[in-house]
Amino acid sequence: MKRLGNITKGGPVACAFVSLVIIAALLTACGSSSSPAPSAKKKWTIGFANYNNTLEFMSRVQASIDKTAKEKGVDLVIADNKADADTALSNADLMVTRKVDLFINYQGVARVQPAIMEKMNAAKIPMIAVFVGAPGALSHYGADDPTVGRQGGEFLGEYAKKNWGGKAIVALLGAPKAGDAMKARMDGYREGIKKVLPNLADSDFYDLDGDVSPEKSMNAIQAFLTAHPKDKVLIAGGNDPMAEGAAAGVEAAGRSADAAIVGQGGHYSSLSLIKKPNSAYKGTVNYNAEGYGPDLLSMSLDFLDKGTKPAPRTFPKTEVVTTDNVDKFLPADKK
Repeated sequence: MKRLGNITKGGPVACAFVSLVIIAALLTACGSSSSPAPSAKKKWTIGFANYNNTLEFMSRVQASIDKTAKEKGVDLVIADNKADADTALSNADLMVTRKVDLFINYQGVARVQPAIMEKMNAAKIPMIAVFVGAPGALSHYGADDPTVGRQGGEFLGEYAKKNWGGKAIVALLGAPKAGDAMKARMDGYREGIKKVLPNLADSDFYDLDGDVSPEKSMNAIQAFLTAHPKDKVLIAGGNDPMAEGAAAGVEAAGRSADAAIVGQGGHYSSLSLIKKPNSAYKGTVNYNAEGYGPDLLSMSLDFLDKGTKPAPRTFPKTEVVTTDNVDKFLPADKK
């Protein structure tokens, strides 16, 4: 018989060898078809609890999150905090139950953030806190509060300087329940106004509680205007909904010529008021709602995919909107 090396052609040893080669090839083929490639990324599930879906700015944030998640192949667990502390706590429990890989929490009641963070830590779920920070969160994303306050304050100061000879009193329409973030924003307003109008005394600044509510803001401003019937008033709104409430109060009091209002956020409803002739709503600081999805999901996936931690404090792009540039920020159907 003809031999190949030390294997006899056609003999039992040769047959056994060939059989083993075939079996190994089949096993390799089966394994490659059923196992993911080593470089394949896990499909992540990310939780997102919005501040309040009924508010127009936040609905735009939600749309931005949805769009970006779809583009990046991320599964979402969606909830609405409804600007309510108890609801926010319940939503945190939901995220734990659903075993999300990361939680993005857009929340505005500072006092419950430690309890929410405790739930996340126990479940080993990293959290990005939006608007109000949380102790131990992966990052705190939101406006650079002192900076946006100064931006709004400088605009108000310049308005009073140009139109009223710099003579005015200031209503700082904040919301103590929003904690340090809101306080820093209102302090920024004060600093920005005093930079332009250094002669204003501390007694010219009045702290009002708008409670993150348009209705309560309207009532607070109406009472304030009644108490100051002859003054020109700069109104620094902690956010656009409160500033819109202030605008309603000013209009109801017939004091539009005596007031200048600035908000925070860039709600389309506020931009429409800025365009309105003879409106006291003169400007807002735009936070670019459409950028929230790309920003938040990019930092989330960088952490989940690569272990890259975002900076402890991260910010959206901001810009002051006035009558001069408002059309740049309004979609065609809102102009």
